[in-house]
Amino acid sequence: MHNDRIAFLVATRSTTGPQITGLDHMAVPEQSADDTQRLLDGTFAAPVAARLWSQVGGNPLALLEIGRQLTPAQRRGAAPLPHPLPVGGRVDAAYRAALTELSPDAWRTAVLAAAAVTDHTDHAVTALAQDDHGVRALDELQRQQILVRDGTVLRFRHPLLRAAVWRRATPTEWRAAHRTLAGLVGDADIQTWHRAQAAEGTDDTLADDLVTPAHRPGHARASRPHPRHGSTPRR
Repeated sequence: MHNDRIAFLVATRSTTGPQITGLDHMAVPEQSADDTQRLLDGTFAAPVAARLWSQVGGNPLALLEIGRQLTPAQRRGAAPLPHPLPVGGRVDAAYRAALTELSPDAWRTAVLAAAAVTDHTDHAVTALAQDDHGVRALDELQRQQILVRDGTVLRFRHPLLRAAVWRRATPTEWRAAHRTLAGLVGDADIQTWHRAQAAEGTDDTLADDLVTPAHRPGHARASRPHPRHGSTPRR
């Protein structure tokens, strides 16, 4: 290679190390919402592009792969986005090794975190930390950087990682996670919503619990699909 000029471009995540020293660095920020609209060639309704941007974390590859798998109605905003988002083969492959190598306890904890209504899992973490298995599972997830601490909050390193966990989980694992969360949350409406997601058949008592909050001002959220899931609780 004496006659050829060779350059190396090395890409690393800012959250993983060690960082390389002694070389020129260029930080690449995530895309903005406007960048996302341009990347998608203006074929998506602005609210849909904005929602994809918020859920994907500005990852261009993921946006393109997800966009190709959405229907025309979903692109226009005339139909809800699927849950979980179709992360695409290349994006899923990027997370596959880390997820398939998790211990059974760590995997169950990851599914539990993915089923949480919010981005963080404080209520679940508090309960899990009381058990040795839970502590070890949380340590493993942080060691593998599936979950990371952001101040006092424990969250998924990237929104797509959460979607990848949810896509790989089985329906039985989903329901088990929702049943666990229903026993942990303090908010009655969110608890009812988790119970609905865990239900396997008709339940008149649960149906009544779902209907009642809908008629109280400010408490309609349990009777409609959560924006992260897009499924309607069954009556």
